[in-house]
Amino acid sequence: MPEAASRWTTSGSSSGAPRAAPEDAPDPFGARAEYALRLDGRTHTAADPRALRRLLGAPRGVDPAALHGYLCFSHPPEPRTLFAGIGRVATPAPWRERPAPTDEDSAVRALRALLSASVARMLGAERDVGVYLSGGLDSSLVAALLARAGARVHLFSLDFGAPWDVELEHAEAVAAHLGRPLHRVRARARDVLRALEPTAAALHQPFGDSVTVPLFLLGQAARGEVSTVFNGEGGDQLFGGWATKPMIAAEAYGGPGYSREAAYLATYHRFHGVEDQLLTPAARAAIGAVDAGAWLRPALDAPGLPTLLHRLRAANIRLKGAQNIAPRMTQLAAAHGLQARAPFMDRDLAEWTFTLPADFFLRGASEKHLLKRAAEGLLPPALIDRPKRGMGVPATEWLRGWISPLRWEAARRLSARRLRRDGWFRPEYVAALRRGDDDPGETRRRRGGEKLWALLMLHLWMDAQDPPLDWRIS
Repeated sequence: MPEAASRWTTSGSSSGAPRAAPEDAPDPFGARAEYALRLDGRTHTAADPRALRRLLGAPRGVDPAALHGYLCFSHPPEPRTLFAGIGRVATPAPWRERPAPTDEDSAVRALRALLSASVARMLGAERDVGVYLSGGLDSSLVAALLARAGARVHLFSLDFGAPWDVELEHAEAVAAHLGRPLHRVRARARDVLRALEPTAAALHQPFGDSVTVPLFLLGQAARGEVSTVFNGEGGDQLFGGWATKPMIAAEAYGGPGYSREAAYLATYHRFHGVEDQLLTPAARAAIGAVDAGAWLRPALDAPGLPTLLHRLRAANIRLKGAQNIAPRMTQLAAAHGLQARAPFMDRDLAEWTFTLPADFFLRGASEKHLLKRAAEGLLPPALIDRPKRGMGVPATEWLRGWISPLRWEAARRLSARRLRRDGWFRPEYVAALRRGDDDPGETRRRRGGEKLWALLMLHLWMDAQDPPLDWRIS
């Protein structure tokens, strides 16, 4: 384990144990996660919960409430971790609306200046840096600003193979626009299979999104070229990307019985609402009465945010950014000795966005309106104006394709024998997911594959723990 990850401090004791001053101000974006353990009257903290686990002596089992949270969100929601007794220190949420009159053209100039300043600050004196280029607006704009700042950018993009490589042509167009070669990083089923175990071992906690292993592959390719990698992470959360529009529509047309918490939980497309189908009676008893909405309320009901769009943006920064995207980004980069930098995760920039009117973000059906205007002249118009697609990770085809090696890996890791031994999940429900018998409420085939992927990553992560984590229900 890297030195920084194993560093820990104690408080509440006069024993002379080491105590470290914080290196930086609290990070509202979650890239620098901190974990805490209360033991024998002392509070121990660490940047990696696995360092705290060594202090426990006999390993404890899993936290059932955190496991339920993982099933809802694809990651254990703070302040929980899957290690019983070890929690994550809550991410600060300093965002408040502070309306400041401005016209759109002035806002565009200010946004360009703030983004350029963030890029320059994170670049420092480095000149050779990597960029994870998806072909979308956010990462492409970061690459363009880095090039304008004088950096020699090494561009890395995932190649899932036909017919799932539709984003690759847009990444190639950006590379051609910047006059830089594009490293196409293979992410086929066999490549992903080889990277499953090292990815799981790199993570402090499991992350069940299907992009996790492909991101590990990007780091594997980049480590021989650069020591620092930039990305466009945080752009969707900060500028009201694709996940915001459905929530606005749900709020407007939800009708009687509408629940903001339920609508927000539904955007994760995981196991919330189908727990009775997935979990065994013993698992339901172990988890008890857990209110999944309680993890959302501090973000969805945060004070100082009267405008719905700003409230949703702040919630997305905290829930989907700081608890998922940012720590995953940092941990996967660190596994390859890389520093990960996300210029959209900049406090000055974020605070400024909460001074703007809502229609600068969502203009009719157009998302990220102001960011698109700021990109004019830096990127090809066709890229700026095209609809959002997202990274099309073919998880369903990987896990259900008849000739895919990942299908057989899922069968091995999620076998009925193992599921019965551990006691958490109903083998018949998991078998139905593996066959493709998706939930009746899901209208998109890929959602079943994403759920199956989340279960596979959970088991891979459990298997990667040292010492082993016994999570069988007694």
